[in-house]
Amino acid sequence: MVPTSTLAQTSLFADLSDAQLEKFAALAAEVAYAEGDTIFEEGAEACCLYILLDGKVNIHTQLTSRPEKISIAIINQPGRVIGWSGFLAEARYTGSATCQEASCLLEFDGPAFMQVLNDDPALGFIVMRRITDVISNRLRNLQRFVLKTL
Repeated sequence: MVPTSTLAQTSLFADLSDAQLEKFAALAAEVAYAEGDTIFEEGAEACCLYILLDGKVNIHTQLTSRPEKISIAIINQPGRVIGWSGFLAEARYTGSATCQEASCLLEFDGPAFMQVLNDDPALGFIVMRRITDVISNRLRNLQRFVLKTL
């Protein structure tokens, strides 16, 4: 369990009550990765959601039309979400995440995270709305890249 004060500093959990934060804090584990470590691979079963505490993570994908991987986002601001699909049932990661430097993240078990959202629909709505902002941002980044290459 991580301190609720750590969660409260993230955009995903900002302005939630202590009781709401405690539900997520009970699910979180702090994990450390070295530079070059892969957190997850594109296409792998999505089982966890992450929040960056410290470090730098590259979210990248492989286009079928190009030999090199393209970067969708560089996550280097503490509190940013990584692996948003990790809490969805039967989902797969839509990109890969690789540490560009030593990084520390919060890791949340996906099914348990979703259970918290299901158990408290009002809380679930708030968190899901914030996750849609993350998804929208990543899609916008990918769209910019694709348009530049046309």
